[in-house]
Formats: sequence, structure tokens, C-alpha cells
Amino acid sequence: MSPSVTVVAMRRTKLSVLESVAANAQKFGIGNLRFLLLEDPSLPPDPGDPASPFAFAGYPFEIWSRRRQIEYVAQYSGLLARHLGMDSPERRAVGLLRAYELGSEVTILLDQVEDLGPADMLGPLTQCSSHYTGSALRAPAGWYPTTRLAQPERPAPYYPRGYPRPLRWQASEDFSQETVEALALAACVGGLGGLPDVDAFTRLDGGPNLAAVAIPATVFAPGTWCPFGANLVALRWESIPAFFLSPSLHAYAGVWASFLLCRLAQHVGHGILHTSNLAQRSAQQPDVWHELDRDRPGVKRSPELAEILRTLALPEAGYRAGVRDIALQLERAWPQGSLRGPQAWSGYEVEWRLRFLDGLHGWVEALESLQAAAPARLQLALAAHAQGSAQGVVQAVGNTNSVVSPKPA
Repeated sequence: MSPSVTVVAMRRTKLSVLESVAANAQKFGIGNLRFLLLEDPSLPPDPGDPASPFAFAGYPFEIWSRRRQIEYVAQYSGLLARHLGMDSPERRAVGLLRAYELGSEVTILLDQVEDLGPADMLGPLTQCSSHYTGSALRAPAGWYPTTRLAQPERPAPYYPRGYPRPLRWQASEDFSQETVEALALAACVGGLGGLPDVDAFTRLDGGPNLAAVAIPATVFAPGTWCPFGANLVALRWESIPAFFLSPSLHAYAGVWASFLLCRLAQHVGHGILHTSNLAQRSAQQPDVWHELDRDRPGVKRSPELAEILRTLALPEAGYRAGVRDIALQLERAWPQGSLRGPQAWSGYEVEWRLRFLDGLHGWVEALESLQAAAPARLQLALAAHAQGSAQGVVQAVGNTNSVVSPKPA
């Protein structure tokens, strides 16, 4: 039985991409699929978008206006509604909250994706609803760049956005392979070809010919981190609370959400699957100098945020309780630095931190209010998810280069 899947995307997503997802679901037997598209006045829809783009496929879909999004979030947290009020694709946090309420076993985030191929794209992404048995990668340093997976014996050709700069270009980036049994997967990160997701500093160094490398599908063991964005990411139901997307962080919204997810997956004991390339990333070249100004706080503050997250004590089990513990501790554990000196915080960085913490408190408030308003529904969702997860184990054949679809246990 296929898991329930919710696809969350901004309305600007190309109709051809959404059609490909629906066709992929039909071809490979994903029956319980729904779409949630979020309007944004600053992001016009695809010009060829008809009124009912998925009627032909028979899958339910909803298009939420900006007003409906804010009203929906405001019933759970006025603080979060204000935080998400700006024009930003990271209002997909609204979709995550809705998918969590619905008990969706897998939630897929789409953005800046095009050219989905005919191969099974949903199969690898829905593996996060099951368990994995096979080989997993563990790095003693706690970090390993996915861009080095294709050729571990060579230095990484570049590093993903958010990878701590002090750890880049190390002479040795050791890792080992270990066998895991029935390891739950917090997320499946879809590989993307085309223009890689790197920071503006890397783009300036690499020039216009920088291209994404093709990586083998690999499961990272709990505690081994690599940052990722929110372009093609699937989350299991329990892990949704960990993936807080803040519109105030621009391109680093997904990166900092991935830090939270990696920390809580480590706490819970879940792995993360990085798949081989499933689609092409949008080929639109960014304005590098504009991106440079926006990326500076993320580049400077990501390493310290990640390391502070690793040090936090999380006394309670689970993702929802864990993200609450992080929100309660992070403001004190990660104080604003001096405004003078070589490591001085700029006013922009101070604003980033304050907005992120503000939004995180709102996200936790919304999750707690949702739990209070619909405890029975969430308990049913948890029970249904646990039952569905127990029905399948993802198995590696030979090594992590061939992670296959779930099979009955």
C-alpha cells in the first residue's frame, strides 16, 4: 500500500512539473496523493496554468490564497502568521503545517525544479515513510559533503550552500560505512542536476560553468550532517516540526531548517537519504552581487549556529518536543555578538537572528496550538503513520549506490 503524499509548492511552479508529478504517481502506483499550491502576489503563476490543472489526473488539489494562508496560520499562532506574512516562497511552512495536521505520511516540497524525467521520482522520495536496512555513511567529524560522494578519493569540487566554511577543503574528510537495521529516515533529499545550490561566494569563485555533480543515493547515519535546501525534499510525518522554513533567511531558509532537522534526527536516531539526481534545478542565473549581500549573514553565522545546535541538551523525545526545547534554549545559547571587532555582527546579521528566533517561537506555538486543538486527529495520524511504516523496509542491494523501493517486511 502506497503512503499518503502531500506535494507543497508555490503557485509559480511550472505546470509541466506538477503534471509530471501526477503522471509519475499514476505510472508508479502512488494513489493517495494531494497537491497544495500557495499563492503569492510577488510570484506569478505559470502563464499556461488552467483553472483546474489536475482534474485530468483525479488527484485532489487546493490553491490557497495569501489571505487563506494567513488566516489558517493565525488560528494557531498570530506570531507565526506575522512572521510568514512577507512575500516569500518560504511560506511553504504553511503547507507543512497543513500536511502535519492532515497526517500526511510523506510531504514533498517543490521549488525551482524543472524537467522531471520519466523515471520513478516519487519512489525514492517516499522512502522516508518506511525503514531502511543496508549501508549508511558515518563521518567522524560529524559532517560530510554530498558533493564528494561520487569520488570520495578526491576533494569536493564545491560545497553545498551552508556547509561550514572552516571545514571546507580539508585534506582528509574521513567516513566509514556501517550496516544499519530498520533505520527510520527523517527525510529524503532529492538530487538535482543543473545549476548547483551554492552560496554566492562559491558562485563567484566557480564562475558560470559550475554544474551540479551526480551523486549516488546514500543514507547518512544519525549524527552525520550535510546541509540542504528545500527545492526537492520529502519529510516523514513526525519530522515536519523540525523543518521550520523562515522567510527572513532568503536562500538560507532551507539550510537552517536542515540544521534543525539534522540535529533532531540525530536526537531521535533517524537517518537522512540523499538520492541520486531526480530532476533538473532551474537554470535561471541569479544576480550574484545581490545574492552576495543577502548570503553574507548565512555564510558567517551558519557554522556557529550548527555547532551550538549540536551542544544543546534535548531532554524530551520526539521532533515536536525537541524543536520546542531548541526554541527555549537557543536565544541564550546563541547570544548576539559584539557590534565591533573582527567578528563583529552587522545590523543585518542581528536582524536575521532576531527574526529567525521570533519565527521559531511562532512555529513552536503553532505546533502546540495544533496539538491542543486537534489531539485526536494527530494521535490518529501518528498511529496510522506507525502502522504504515511497519509495512515496509527499504533495502540496499550490495551498497548505497542502489537504494531500492520499499518492500514488505
